Parts: sequence; structure tokens; C-alpha cells
Amino acid sequence: MKYSISLICLGFVLLPDFSWGQNALPPQIRIRQTMDGLSSAGGISRSDLLYGVDTDPGRVLGDYYLDTKWNPSSILMYGSEKIIEGYPVKYDIESNAIEVMVGKQIKLIKVNQVESLIWYDSITQLPRAFVNAMDYTESGIELSGLLEVLVDGDIPLIKRTTIWIKRPDYVPAFDVGNKDTQINKREMFYYARNKELFEIKKKKQLIALFGDRGDEVNRYIKVNQLNIKEQRGLVNAFLYYNSLVSKE
Repeated sequence: MKYSISLICLGFVLLPDFSWGQNALPPQIRIRQTMDGLSSAGGISRSDLLYGVDTDPGRVLGDYYLDTKWNPSSILMYGSEKIIEGYPVKYDIESNAIEVMVGKQIKLIKVNQVESLIWYDSITQLPRAFVNAMDYTESGIELSGLLEVLVDGDIPLIKRTTIWIKRPDYVPAFDVGNKDTQINKREMFYYARNKELFEIKKKKQLIALFGDRGDEVNRYIKVNQLNIKEQRGLVNAFLYYNSLVSKE
């Protein structure tokens, strides 16, 4: 009788997969088999490529639009005095085209057909003005796209926004790198002289630009703690300079 009980107990020890009901784990991946596979020289290591197992293809981060909202606009076409008004638009920087919503359809207007554009932000209701970059040059080189006129006046303040793309650098063999495509925007600020653009890089350059009014503008910048590396600071400095000039 003792031997019978011992044999029964031994049977339970040797049968780890024995259960009274349905197993939660499928038979291919029971704990014992998995541990054996991890220690087996013939198993698949982490450095092996698992064919048939899908990997994350990566995402596209960012967009090509200057503003992703649809904003009501006024568009002046080249060679025409007619203004197209009231249609919501978006500006695709990469395609160099303006998307126009006409009813339930989207029409495309190439930027080289547009002389100027004003849109009214659909949230703030503030206007933003743009001119065609092909009417301007930088270091004698013709430009393309739209330029935003931040401040108009004796010396206009211009912003140019460009796109640069960081491509995925993922290496499957080593499982390192980034799978995502990153769409980035770069903003550059200029002043305009006779359709030539000059990038604003330093405060000294800006003060020299304002000539006899440079010292006054410099004091204004210091008193109001303006950061001329940011759009708001530059806009306020140019507005102040133009206000001084208009009083002469």
C-alpha cells in the first residue's frame, strides 16, 4: 500500500502539464518547454531576425502646413486685380501650394500664381499677411514660397518658414535607431531693403540697421526686456522704430 501511494505521488511530480480542466497556456509555450528553449543552444537568440514577426513601421511626426487650421482668406492672383475672398485656406510649405476649400472639395493653387495673401486666424481672428517670395532675393539668390510680413513700414520685418525632414535611421540588424520620420519647421527672420532680404542674427546688427534711431530703439529693447531672438521681441522693436519714423 505504501508503494502504491508513492507511485501515485511520483506520477503527479512527473506530469507537470496534468490538470483537471483546460490549460490557460497553449501547449507550445508551457513554462517547462520555454525554460528548455532558453537554455538550448539551438534556440533563437535575441540577435536573430524573426521573419514573419511584424515590427513597428514608425510614425510620421509633424506636418507640412504652416498652420493646420482652415483660415478664411483674401488672395490676390498675379496678373489680375481680382481678389478671391472668403474661402478657407491652408498653406502646404513642402508642396509650395495653397489648399482652398471650395464647398466640400479642396482645390490647389500653386504659390507662383499668387501675388499676396491675407488670412484671418479662425481662432484669434487676427490677420496674417503673406507675399510671394519669388519677388525677393537673399544674397542675390531667388527664393520660392510665401513670406510672412510681420511688420510693414519703412523697414519691413519678414519671416520665412522652411521644412527640413529627419529620416529614420533604424538599423534592424542591431535594433537601434529611430523608426520615425520627423517633419520640422525652421523660422528665419529678415529685414527687407529693395526686395533683398537680410537675415537678422545679432542685436548689434539690428541697432545699426535703425541708424540714427538705433540708440532709442536699443533703450526701448532694454526697458521692455525684449528678446530679439523671438518673434514677439522683434515685432515690438520694429513697430517702435516705424512709429518713430512716422513722426518725422
